[in-house]
Amino acid sequence: MGRRTVGLALAFALGVTLLAVPQVSGGTLAEYRAMVINHETAHWFGLGHGTCGGRGKPAPAMMQQSKGLYGCKPSPWPLLGEIARVR
Repeated sequence: MGRRTVGLALAFALGVTLLAVPQVSGGTLAEYRAMVINHETAHWFGLGHGTCGGRGKPAPAMMQQSKGLYGCKPSPWPLLGEIARVR
């Protein structure tokens, strides 16, 4: 996916995120919005989807948290390992 395509996807996701009211287990709407912005921005930097690192651990920003947490705790912020991959 090229940067232009990812940029368009990010713009679309931001629009949907700012207007939508999702049902996200264990998180607030503000946290959901922050997670989507961080998730889509990380795609722009080239990161792919992540998975839960273990029951009770914070979910990576690159995990598709709205599809399920699989034992992780909801988290809107990138994990240190995710941040290190874009530096």
